[in-house]
Amino acid sequence: ESQLKYVMSCIDTLSDQNVRSIEPTKLAENVYTEMIHQEMDKTVWANGGCSSWYQNSAGKVIAMYPGFSFVYRQMCKRFKTNDHLIEEN
Repeated sequence: ESQLKYVMSCIDTLSDQNVRSIEPTKLAENVYTEMIHQEMDKTVWANGGCSSWYQNSAGKVIAMYPGFSFVYRQMCKRFKTNDHLIEEN
């Protein structure tokens, strides 16, 4: 739900502001990915000897958010203009 709301805010920006495309900046993507991996390293899925579909072939957990759902919901609450490359028509 949280992801969908964020995507819908991107779509609203596309239509409301006559925008051609929106994509995350490399910096924003790298900061988010690094935070996810650091937080995931603290979980049982990464350090508890678990083996599951959450992990890729290298053992990296890739299929879930490592924190509380209310934190993720807060992160997705508003469209972060500065974290995106926005191409106008």
